[in-house]
Amino acid sequence: MTPIISVIIPVYNTGTYLRRCVDSILPQLPDESEIIIVDDGSTDSSPAICDDIAASDRRITAIHTHNGGASHARNTGIEASRGRYTMMVDSDDTLEPDRIIPLINRMEAERLDLLTFGIYDIIDGKRRLNNVSGKPHSAVSGAEYALRHTIEHSPCTFIVLRKTIGDLRFQEGVIMEDYSFCLELYERCRLIAHSPEAVYNYIIRKESVSRSRGVDADRHRMHCWAKILERMASRPWTETYRPAAQRWIAHYKLEAMKQLGHCRLSISERLRIRRTLRHAGIDGSGRPALPSLRANVMRMMLETTPSAIVLWLVCDLRRIIRGALS
Repeated sequence: MTPIISVIIPVYNTGTYLRRCVDSILPQLPDESEIIIVDDGSTDSSPAICDDIAASDRRITAIHTHNGGASHARNTGIEASRGRYTMMVDSDDTLEPDRIIPLINRMEAERLDLLTFGIYDIIDGKRRLNNVSGKPHSAVSGAEYALRHTIEHSPCTFIVLRKTIGDLRFQEGVIMEDYSFCLELYERCRLIAHSPEAVYNYIIRKESVSRSRGVDADRHRMHCWAKILERMASRPWTETYRPAAQRWIAHYKLEAMKQLGHCRLSISERLRIRRTLRHAGIDGSGRPALPSLRANVMRMMLETTPSAIVLWLVCDLRRIIRGALS
């Protein structure tokens, strides 16, 4: 029998948190469901922990792969999944109790392709509700959602039809791979809606991969931004989705430029990366989708306060001047 839902959990040296994660999911799963744990070449005791947990319940499968990063682990889980619906949960996070079945019921009742939900950000044991404001509670098209609302930047913040994912996969070899995956996934969605109730507990740890610091980490992050933006901007978006895609490419490009201003890299290296980011904007027709930082700023001024843009430009200029004088 086809499982109702597949829950994919990538693991890399986080086995100590895995049982807590699985214990938050199992009690609320329908009987005909599956949890797919993907061990991404862990170097600690995580592989054995994955196998022990998988042996405890017939609905759990453990897969072991070489270390290819979170994208590779998620792609492996997608390939192995058989459920009608798909959810993704990071191994050091948890779900709120009694949430999955109501999500499935709404997906079926409204014939949705994707349903987003609220999350709790948990820092030092303190919870803050997130991902709830400005969302369409009634169903809208993927193009309308992406054009008029804030799209999700994590695959852990929604439940989606497996057939909607289809052959879409995460970009491997980069961090922040969620951005392009989610942007492309929304294009495939006929109907999307939002549930304001918190489902996911995002537990922020100091050693998180995406929060690593240092010169090498800064350099890698900017290299990943360039690859992600190039993938986004070179994709042949449909005519109905193109305005939404260009809106978010502009947003991400400006975010990359802002992060570049905070990088602990030399002036010459930052200028070289800046040129790379500026040219990582060719759309499917071969035209520059985002020809300059000025175009990004003008676009973003339509979406945020002018004072915020001016403040960032002034701060960035001051950082460059201080760096040149030091």
